[in-house]
Amino acid sequence: MKILENIEAKDFWRILKSTEIPLKKEKIYTKDSLGRISAQDVKAGEALPGFFRSAVDGYATNSSFIEGASDESPRTLKILGEVRMGESSDISVKNSSCIWVPTGGILPEGADCVIKFEDVEKIGNKIVVRKPAKKFENVIPSDNDLKEDEIVVKKGGVINFSRLHAILSLGLRKVNVYEKIKIGIIPTGSELVEPLEARKIPQIREANTHTLEAILKKHGYKVKRYDIAPDDEKKLKEIFEKSLSENHVTVVSGGSFFGRKDFTRKVVESIEGLKLLIHGVLMMPGKSMIFADFGGKVLFGFPGKPQSFLLLSFSILIPFLENLSGRKPLKCTLELGEDVKAKKDFLLILWAKIENNKVYPINARKSLYNQLERVDGYIKVPKGGCLEKNALVEFYPL
Repeated sequence: MKILENIEAKDFWRILKSTEIPLKKEKIYTKDSLGRISAQDVKAGEALPGFFRSAVDGYATNSSFIEGASDESPRTLKILGEVRMGESSDISVKNSSCIWVPTGGILPEGADCVIKFEDVEKIGNKIVVRKPAKKFENVIPSDNDLKEDEIVVKKGGVINFSRLHAILSLGLRKVNVYEKIKIGIIPTGSELVEPLEARKIPQIREANTHTLEAILKKHGYKVKRYDIAPDDEKKLKEIFEKSLSENHVTVVSGGSFFGRKDFTRKVVESIEGLKLLIHGVLMMPGKSMIFADFGGKVLFGFPGKPQSFLLLSFSILIPFLENLSGRKPLKCTLELGEDVKAKKDFLLILWAKIENNKVYPINARKSLYNQLERVDGYIKVPKGGCLEKNALVEFYPL
């Protein structure tokens, strides 16, 4: 397969969206399934709530008993008793009578409506009603929440909090889900040391992959960060092969840019079964990015510069993972607070902040931590031309 180099950003995203990673199925306890991808259609085996219930505190009766009720011609109903929450009633409504029922209580036999308590006058063990009620007024149907055989969550759908609540309400102890996506993160570079190690100038403490590990775990993925790999092709190949065998997605920090011995590309091309698909995308950052396929697994090679690595992690990696997980990316449309110059040949991805309901790009020339401290999300600036102040842009919050 021909390696695509310096491809358009839109073509790169099209390839990412069409990429599939086979995931195994597993059965887990329903209470632990929040955020997981359902491996089957989950259907309601019964209607919920499964009984007619009152929508208000009031008196359950039959609408025929109060038909035509008015100030001039009120109806008097005898109170036969009350319904307790969670209990059925052994009393039936009959012969111009009624039964007290709380909100959510079951509708007693013979009743087809509920009169709000504030709409009646109570005198001893009777109530006086001065207006009629329609059939099923203030009554919640037995299948109001779920209908029998209704699909609660489709195969491939995310079990969010509302679906979790529904599945638990149906009494399903376990559900079939797809395994969590496993991600391996590899920091590369002989100049790197671990954050807690003593360093010698000009060594750099490695923070990229530790930060990404924390971000991905927060999103619910299984993540394994590997030890720092030095600029040695043999050692890089060993750790690449290990990550590819253990994970669905491998992310490499550093070594992907043109010029620095190009270790990542050399190693990728030396591994049997690993096909380099893309090297370089017409976007900034990302013009030296690598994307490779390993028979249902993938590898990303991102530059090690922190601003670029983190921005690509949020704008490329996480949307890719969310798409695999059936989740839609969060975005909104906002007005630009200032003019933004575009690059002639590259799509720009810029950190951005929100002020007074407008979005402002963050100056890339500012220090790394000055940039990141103020970040609310990012924007995409199409190549060529200029986006003027007050133009509408899509904003992607972090």
